[in-house]
Amino acid sequence: MSLFSRRLRAMSLALIVMVVLAGMPLYAQRSQEGFVSTENAGTAVAAAPFEEVAEWSDKMPELSSEQQAQLDFNIDRVNLPGPARDLDSAEASDGLQLDVAPAADSETTLAEAANADKAPLAPGDAQLYRNVAFGGTIPSGNKSNVLEPSLGVGGKYAFYSGNWFAARSVNGGSTWSYINAYTNMSDFCCDQIVQYDKARDMFLWLRQGVANGSGVNRFRLSVSTNGAASFCAYDFYPTNTNAGWTNQWWDYPHIQLGADYAYIAYNMFNANSSWTRTVMLRLPLDALRSCSGFSYNYLSSTSWFTFVPVQGADHVMYFASNNPTSSPYNRISIWRWPENSTSTYQVINSVAAWTYGSSHQCGSSSGNWMGRSSDRLLAGARYELHHANLNVNGRKILGWWWNVQQGGNFTQPYIDGYAVYEDTMTQVSGSQGRPYIWSSSYCYGYPSVAANARGDLGIVMDYAQSSDSWKSRVGYIIADDFTNAPPGFSLHGVISSSARPSDNKWGDYNTVRVFQPGQNNWVAGAHYIPGSTNCSVCSAPVYFAFGRSRDYYNWSRWAGY
Repeated sequence: MSLFSRRLRAMSLALIVMVVLAGMPLYAQRSQEGFVSTENAGTAVAAAPFEEVAEWSDKMPELSSEQQAQLDFNIDRVNLPGPARDLDSAEASDGLQLDVAPAADSETTLAEAANADKAPLAPGDAQLYRNVAFGGTIPSGNKSNVLEPSLGVGGKYAFYSGNWFAARSVNGGSTWSYINAYTNMSDFCCDQIVQYDKARDMFLWLRQGVANGSGVNRFRLSVSTNGAASFCAYDFYPTNTNAGWTNQWWDYPHIQLGADYAYIAYNMFNANSSWTRTVMLRLPLDALRSCSGFSYNYLSSTSWFTFVPVQGADHVMYFASNNPTSSPYNRISIWRWPENSTSTYQVINSVAAWTYGSSHQCGSSSGNWMGRSSDRLLAGARYELHHANLNVNGRKILGWWWNVQQGGNFTQPYIDGYAVYEDTMTQVSGSQGRPYIWSSSYCYGYPSVAANARGDLGIVMDYAQSSDSWKSRVGYIIADDFTNAPPGFSLHGVISSSARPSDNKWGDYNTVRVFQPGQNNWVAGAHYIPGSTNCSVCSAPVYFAFGRSRDYYNWSRWAGY
């Protein structure tokens, strides 16, 4: 450990003692292990960026057959699993009870979706404001079944990424222009993330490169302040952050925004594709906006696999992991990182155990769109409970969600959840503390979650049922003052696949964001299979906006017609 890291650790521990003596709030005093300083932390420097020219076109540029083959090959080399768990000995020693029975009335039910052209609508009706499938001008071979759609939206400007393309709209998602994400980054592979910072009217676009023969890759973070028309770009190699991270590569990114920082989470692997650590980078948004060089903070852990930050953070970021590298495995770790501090604090809670593993099975083994799933965290959000019996006048909740395979009391794959009160870090009481999405008749997977300005939840996921031969569908959920305190949830359909993925690949994530600048609606990116024959490299992107009918004009005012 460096001298700086040792001093930072000492400062962090001293700060904890000082705050406790000064009367630290309850949440900093309770938990199994309490708040502790991070295992490793430091500061790094990002050099000034370079200009990146974007050539947008009405039709997606075609990749060469060699590029298509290489990208398809690389998709299986990313989003790798972490350390194996010794489940047999863990269950014996810890006495885990897997998949405790779900609470009564917690099953998710399918509701009819209200469309924008269906009128009149009551204020509380769920409504699809816009629903655009735009895969028609993307050539075959450019649309992976592991599409990984991501997006950011600022008024009429929308920026969308997927494997293997980027798309831009200047009319609220009605029509799209395209760019070949491979052109300006010859080592581009996949795992793109897009974010929009409303305060600075700025798009962030992350692309991950493939590891070279020495086991090294980069990620590129491009910044646009003119509606994604042009960018400045930063390249981050592992050794730029820590000189000791040689022959290692970034994998499985997440980006969320606080008031003044962007938080980028990564798993890291070595040249043998063995996991080495989990990393969180904190980059200053003002420096990104000005396209200048900057210093930034980071932390890392070798005890927890995959960090997932919450959407909706403000001056404090929260992120979590449900994958400890040692028993007991029914634990979740939550980190708290104030934006005015270089110190982080950690609380570890026990959670209801689930059926661990990656044997998710939705329908037959052929065309299984959940075949690539794992049970690492996928989504997190900071929100409120608004049902009349639960509203505590703005009390915030921190929640995380993840895929779980079928087993125990759950006959189908489902989405598990865990929620704590922000002020106490204790699990929310009742079934709201485990806000899972499940059904005995449907498979659910790949959740993305965001809270609007009122603290209402918008959730987007994939689902399927036997009566439709387990073909994947896209759906959304709204949890607000018009709903009973969930779970259960009411699910609204968006678009349905006409076939299944013949390569048993899907995901690895969907994306939902709060619509900006309106802030009371949601926009989302997902994918489906439009053709009628099971296929590989054939999914297509869909962009949609949704909310309550009462908030339609909050969206249409800014969406651009």
